[in-house]
Amino acid sequence: MVYDDKKFSTVGAANTIFQWEDVIAGVGYKTFSALVNNEGAALITSSQSSNDYKTDKNVNAEEEINFDYEFLAGADIGGEGYINITLRRAASDATVLCDVRLIHVDTAAAETELVATLTTDQLSGGAATDSRRVSITMAIPETHFSIGEKIRLEIILKVTALGSGLAGIYHDPANRGTTGNDIITGSPARTDLTLTIPFRLPV
Repeated sequence: MVYDDKKFSTVGAANTIFQWEDVIAGVGYKTFSALVNNEGAALITSSQSSNDYKTDKNVNAEEEINFDYEFLAGADIGGEGYINITLRRAASDATVLCDVRLIHVDTAAAETELVATLTTDQLSGGAATDSRRVSITMAIPETHFSIGEKIRLEIILKVTALGSGLAGIYHDPANRGTTGNDIITGSPARTDLTLTIPFRLPV
């Protein structure tokens, strides 16, 4: 007779894979995508299409967009996080960049800054229309989120120019469409805006 030495469990197989270095460090990374539609702006974990896949701004102006994710269960975060944004401009003398902050929002809507303002590389010079994928690395302090609390990614889009034109950022979780020439890679840039957060693992 052959016995199966596996212990019985009512829990299904785990649907998340961690690198062994992450397990040793006690973290697991989750990537959120920024979404803007007729209901507002949010951070989501799926690749659904966005109604408004980019935000444009006239030159010599700025716009703040707050992307929120509400926790439906308690969680702890902390470690090195990442943001990836595609900038685009449609004027040869335009300069575009983003200021970024990460914020804890409690159930009373009070904000606590987790990561102070960081600024992306700027897109300037070159062709009249081009795009660029920029990344930011941020040190996120260990923070607990209770049910109903939110993490907020604050993006402030800044555009300056001598003449006229538009510049902006893309935020389509489904990564549809093209942006024109990507001056870093020479190929079309991605059209999603992502935030990768390190979650503390109970190991």
